[in-house]
Amino acid sequence: TFINQATLGGNAATINNALNMGFEPWIDDQFTKTPSNILPVMNTIWDEIYTLDSLAFGPYALHFNYAWWQVNMTNQDLLRQKTAYALSQILVTSINSDLRDWGESVSSYYDIFINHAFGNYKDILLDVTKHPAMGYYLSHINNPKTDLVNNIRPDENYAREIMQLFTIGLYKLNQNG
Repeated sequence: TFINQATLGGNAATINNALNMGFEPWIDDQFTKTPSNILPVMNTIWDEIYTLDSLAFGPYALHFNYAWWQVNMTNQDLLRQKTAYALSQILVTSINSDLRDWGESVSSYYDIFINHAFGNYKDILLDVTKHPAMGYYLSHINNPKTDLVNNIRPDENYAREIMQLFTIGLYKLNQNG
């Protein structure tokens, strides 16, 4: 059950490796594994498709899905990928939006979670805030400043999501956490 909780799935060799090493050494070993990013794999998949059909549209979200599965069926950074997946379920964008046509953006956005999986939340939130996929998804890309004369106000959708969903919510935590 440890491997089921710490990874997206493991084979017999992975399970035996964790049992032989012990759980804490296995986790320490996982911290040393090179990150397996999605974007380079997605680009390789797209290049193969484009070579066969130079009129093909893409890359789009389906190519991200192909790359995600390829990475997660062949990678060694199992704990990092599980952590990245968990983070992607908190700081959500969706391929069931206009992002479905932007495989590069979706892939590089997901790579934020892979690259910061063992880092701190502040760095993740900063990179997510600056990423075009989030800016497009939650409508704060090219957000204007307040202009009272012309009755223009910034879109506060992303700011609300940070407060309500991505951090501690609208109410402060108790002193004891």
